[in-house]
Amino acid sequence: MTTVRHLLRDDDLSPAEQRAILAKAARIKAHPFSDRTLVGPEVVGLIFDKQTLRTQVSFSAAIAHLGGFPMIIDGKLAKIGERESIADVARVLGREAVAIVWRTHGQERIEEMAAYAEVPVVNALTDDFHPCQILADLLTIQEHKGALPGLTLAYVGDGANNMAHSYLLGGATAGLHVRIGTPTAYQPKPEILARAQELDSFCASVDVQIGLNVVAREEAFPGTKIRALAESQGWVLQEDGAYLAADADGQTLFAMSNLDGGPFTPSDMKSMQTRGMTLLLDVPRTRNGLDAFERMLGSARQLADTLQGAVVDDNNAPFGDGEAQVIRGQIEHFQGRMSTRGLAPGGDVAQRLFAT
Repeated sequence: MTTVRHLLRDDDLSPAEQRAILAKAARIKAHPFSDRTLVGPEVVGLIFDKQTLRTQVSFSAAIAHLGGFPMIIDGKLAKIGERESIADVARVLGREAVAIVWRTHGQERIEEMAAYAEVPVVNALTDDFHPCQILADLLTIQEHKGALPGLTLAYVGDGANNMAHSYLLGGATAGLHVRIGTPTAYQPKPEILARAQELDSFCASVDVQIGLNVVAREEAFPGTKIRALAESQGWVLQEDGAYLAADADGQTLFAMSNLDGGPFTPSDMKSMQTRGMTLLLDVPRTRNGLDAFERMLGSARQLADTLQGAVVDDNNAPFGDGEAQVIRGQIEHFQGRMSTRGLAPGGDVAQRLFAT
């Protein structure tokens, strides 16, 4: 049996689902009437408990453009929850419509509707959330600013209202940094702020870099040998003074920098000496973390053998097979969490979201 999905609050969508909706909205906006999902016409029930103009017009027009029929119900006349229970209304509408859109008051009302309806229920505004409005706003921001992850959104006003709550959750889902400017007496609900912080902290929790150090046992490593070894591997010296290793498709695998802190520069490589190098793998920004780690580990061991050095961790402890197996598990864990959230490791969104 297929589970019915509802859009009751902004975090009902995963990051991947939110991006897919915005992408589809952009395509339909560019090519009106290209999508006829509701052709038949299928009926969508629109219930308005609160006064409305733009919401009723936009939903009605959108449903018609998709080939459907918007069945508008005046919530004040229907008196849902008074004349008839929410559960009964949900059951009746669920038999006559393919979806229910409700603009109402308390969030508990639309949650009860979703609990009894056998069709998707969409929140067209409640006292706590306004998810469809935020999706429209995100599309506008994307049209003007490009990719959303990493952008900062500032909201100034009543921080306890539905728009502030939806900006917090919808913005965090999109990878935005959301800032709420509001008087102390108008703070967002603590549980909603905590949820937004949880969404944001997810990114921090997987923003992990794995490092290996190749250190000299006795004599320092000469820059000429380091340069020769790096170039023989096809690594390219970057402007920041680090060598970059990439795969055949040009995707970054890992970087190698000077353990002593100074940059590698073409002019200094002939005369420089260093006590070691650091090879660094950026977990969220690497497409296949396990494969990249194996190549980085192999390169570190090759450098150590050739230069008569040793591979160690950040505590200068020997890095062997046991330590490598622990790192493999960590990479698999972190990149698995990203994939579960619909965030592809090394993908365009991850590149923007975890930009250095």
